[in-house]
Amino acid sequence: MEEHTNQKPLGITDDIPKNKKRNTFGVSLSYGRVFSEMRDAHKATTQRLEKTMKVMAIGTLKPLSPEQRQQYLPKEVPATLQLYLDGKMEQFWLRDKEVGVIFLMSVESVDEADRLLKGLPLGRANLMTFDLMPIGPLLPLGMLMKAK
Repeated sequence: MEEHTNQKPLGITDDIPKNKKRNTFGVSLSYGRVFSEMRDAHKATTQRLEKTMKVMAIGTLKPLSPEQRQQYLPKEVPATLQLYLDGKMEQFWLRDKEVGVIFLMSVESVDEADRLLKGLPLGRANLMTFDLMPIGPLLPLGMLMKAK
């Protein structure tokens, strides 16, 4: 027959004061500091997003020789993907008949979009040009909402 006591089983960290508990790596946790850092990171991200705008970049590719394709395209793709990973390019499409590309960019200005695109290998070689259009919400739709 089991003997019951009012004592609870001793846990691994029960003997450590609550303000000195450590995680599995032996590092003291300061939850206030963690939450403060998370709040600051969120605030910085929000401020960055408030400063950004959308730009539709419609690129036109000049005809490339087979040698130019071999020279530039292996460099163009990783450079474009880096802009995506940096949060500067949200979406991209290939135009019909491979005449160019369309990029939806998230940048601080049209000038920034222009600078980034001219920095790509095909842009530096003047083999792709872009028409840049700032875009945003269709604000007049708000009038329809007020008409209710």
